[in-house]
Amino acid sequence: GNHSDMLNLRRSYDSNVPVDWSQIKDVHLAAGLLKLYLRELPEPLLTAELKPEFAAALTVTDAVQQFSWLTDTLSRLPDVNKNVIFEIFALISLVAENQAVNKMTEKNLAIVFVTALSFPNGQLFHLFHTDFDVFFPERESLVSK
Repeated sequence: GNHSDMLNLRRSYDSNVPVDWSQIKDVHLAAGLLKLYLRELPEPLLTAELKPEFAAALTVTDAVQQFSWLTDTLSRLPDVNKNVIFEIFALISLVAENQAVNKMTEKNLAIVFVTALSFPNGQLFHLFHTDFDVFFPERESLVSK
């Protein structure tokens, strides 16, 4: 999105000024603001403490053991971090469902979000995206469909 527009939106948010998203027609502006927010978090969503655990779990070749390790590690994140990760992947799933129109395949979304999320690599992104309902069972997203 336009950098000055993005900074204006950021200033509004930082000042607790409500933003009427129905008036914002540039999807790239919203995406840019989300990436900026993620990059500027004081600590990555996976946390400095647990990021090595996520990375180590990805080296496990047995799918059941890997899933168990990942879900255990995910459960040890602060609730707010889990909630943000959940909502981001709910949004990613919604965007990916419309890839025929928006050209945002899983690969394209990974290119955009792996770095912004500070994930160890694209594998964790892929697992959270493809197995979203397994990693985040029985949760209702704030992302409207």
